Amino acid sequence: MRRLRAWFSSDEFTSLLASGVAAMLSATGPLTGEELAGRLHPLYGTWRRNGRPFTQQDVQMSISGLAAVLQGLDQAELHHCGVIMGVAGL
Repeated sequence: MRRLRAWFSSDEFTSLLASGVAAMLSATGPLTGEELAGRLHPLYGTWRRNGRPFTQQDVQMSISGLAAVLQGLDQAELHHCGVIMGVAGL
């Protein structure tokens, strides 16, 4: 988690999402991107994108945008067969 705090500004949405992804994967183990977005979406229900409520698909797209950074910071391991994400080292 220290790597995440050093990489992202603490007041940005990406920081909150990256921390949520790492915490959820630590708690549950590997999940698909869709499952992960479904579990995290309720945490961001008050967020808005272009004036409309943040959807589960918005969360999934945001996670996809962070995937390479999370892997580079050893916070997630990405498997393209089935798009399974898991905490690095598991």
